[in-house]
Amino acid sequence: MMSRPRTSRITALAYRQWRLMVSTAYELLPPMMEPFLYLVIFASIMGTILPEVIYEGVSYSYLTFIVPGILAMGAFTRGIHGGTPIFVDRMTGELETLFGLPVRRSLLLLSNVSAVTIHGLLYSVVLLAVGKAISPDFPWSFDRALAAIGIASLLTIISTFIFSAVCCAVRRQSTYNLLLNVILLPLTLISTAFYPLDHAPAWIRLIASMNPITMAVDSIRHVLLAPQLSPVDLISGILPLVVIGLIAGGMAFYFFNRTLK
Repeated sequence: MMSRPRTSRITALAYRQWRLMVSTAYELLPPMMEPFLYLVIFASIMGTILPEVIYEGVSYSYLTFIVPGILAMGAFTRGIHGGTPIFVDRMTGELETLFGLPVRRSLLLLSNVSAVTIHGLLYSVVLLAVGKAISPDFPWSFDRALAAIGIASLLTIISTFIFSAVCCAVRRQSTYNLLLNVILLPLTLISTAFYPLDHAPAWIRLIASMNPITMAVDSIRHVLLAPQLSPVDLISGILPLVVIGLIAGGMAFYFFNRTLK
């Protein structure tokens, strides 16, 4: 069990990181604005092209179908906000100051992950509330919504670990920007976030099946929209994410501990 002093240190460091994240309206407003932009504009336009989607034998409006995808994408992009400060702090010398504190480096990374996850929770709650408000056929159940938010939070943790490792490994801003686009854009396009891939080419479906965004989207969509919630399907969908999270976490701790050495 984690000792109380260590827990209090993580809490204090996470609170510091949270204050930095919400110190300006720029950092606080995107979690509120993005659901409206995706749902009200993007989904409305796409809904005229794809009015309904059949999911597990039930017809849903495109607006309802896309909510789990937007939830997962928002959770994944929150990780960028977790990784970028590490890169900026290293470039400005702030990270060296933090490393001089009598705190283990692992706790610094865990506090950052905790703050970003809380940020993602805020996004998830707002998105589900907006989805319910504007989509008449969006099913609502407190326990299902809670499970969906839990899966989204797991994806946020994975993403934060991934981008933290990237930020610790690269040395140049141009390299970081390149890797950011190389990672984010293909993972977004080759996923089930915005459209079903049932009729996509086999090689795309194969790549998508190994995509953590697809894994999270499919699990969240099953939790929210499936007529019958299957615990076996839910566990089988979450388990690969847990494995990816452990690998990503190991990489993040490795590169973070070697930063500035």
